[in-house]
Amino acid sequence: GNEIVYGASGEVLVSGISCASPLPFGTNVELSGYGTVTVEDRIADWVVEKYGENLIDIYFSDHEASRQWGLQTLEGEVING
Repeated sequence: GNEIVYGASGEVLVSGISCASPLPFGTNVELSGYGTVTVEDRIADWVVEKYGENLIDIYFSDHEASRQWGLQTLEGEVING
């Protein structure tokens, strides 16, 4: 929707740009075939424990956009952090 959503960092989440990750807040990651995302939220501890620390969950403002993107495995490179 159009409501403002804040991440655990206190920053307003931006669809397609903000992400959740165990990396430090403010870290920018270049994802191959996608672009740059910024860590502004956290992934639940149980998810990290189950799947490992190499996770990035991109924020989408609506469920359908998230479903269309789906689960993907991409190469990523931290470009600051």
